[in-house]
Amino acid sequence: MLKIDMHVHTERSYDSSISPQKLISHLRLNRFDGAVITDHDVVCDLRSFRDAEDLVIIPGIEITTDLGHLIAFNVRTSIEAGQTVEETIAKIHDKGGLAIAPHLGALFKGTRGLPLSRNLDAIEAINSAMFPFYACLRKSREIAAEYDLPQTGGSDAHFLNEVGIGYTLVESDREVKAVAGALRKGNVKPCGGPLSWRMRGQRILARLNRV
Repeated sequence: MLKIDMHVHTERSYDSSISPQKLISHLRLNRFDGAVITDHDVVCDLRSFRDAEDLVIIPGIEITTDLGHLIAFNVRTSIEAGQTVEETIAKIHDKGGLAIAPHLGALFKGTRGLPLSRNLDAIEAINSAMFPFYACLRKSREIAAEYDLPQTGGSDAHFLNEVGIGYTLVESDREVKAVAGALRKGNVKPCGGPLSWRMRGQRILARLNRV
């Protein structure tokens, strides 16, 4: 069973301070098997993780659509932001990736609607940064059940101390292809909880400093 944080931002996102090197060390120290790198509208630079052969580093993108964000899981080339949900999902699938709907219904996430589609591959049930956490968790689980989709978990980390607060247990071998296959089959379980109030305060201060 693998322990993977399926929603992590690095310094390639404008609002994250996590370097690939510090992320690698953190994952090892906390006995995680890997992470999905989901920077905002930019594909993961796998060259930055060339020293992480012992970890399962999965390239992804958190893509901005016309209604909200979608996670492109295991996508290695860029996808244009600002398209419709269906167009974005089609592009993800064309590139051999999986489309995951993250932090459904969360406040302060820039979502203008729920980016739902029957063509989705999974629902992110646990997103540690979503607020209000338990209401969003309940809603996400209801939608996953309605659409008969697997559920994932991730921290949505933008600071190093947030990594691993939410994560996914994956029944899989230690290869990206195997993890993708397990997700398709639903051999995954979301785990973890919300960010602490101190962590949320850290985010607010960082946002104010960027203004």
